[in-house]
Amino acid sequence: DNKDLKFQIGECYRKLNDLSMAKLFFKQAISLDSTNALYFAQLAYAYFSAAQYDSSALPQNYQVIGKVYKKGTELIAENKFDISND
Repeated sequence: DNKDLKFQIGECYRKLNDLSMAKLFFKQAISLDSTNALYFAQLAYAYFSAAQYDSSALPQNYQVIGKVYKKGTELIAENKFDISND
């Protein structure tokens, strides 16, 4: 399982506005590398974008966004902001 491939597939789905699939692949990338802040940032962005399209999802999505954002900022503080695509 290639974490960067999962992330890039998530990016493709995000650009196609298929946010459910984007979130799925970002979560898969995170499950393979839970120290990559960029993965968390894009997952948070996908949740935020989904909330913009479906206002009924706002409260739930904002709670998830807060948790994902917190994890990403913790990783950045630990200098674990890995944006390489090896």
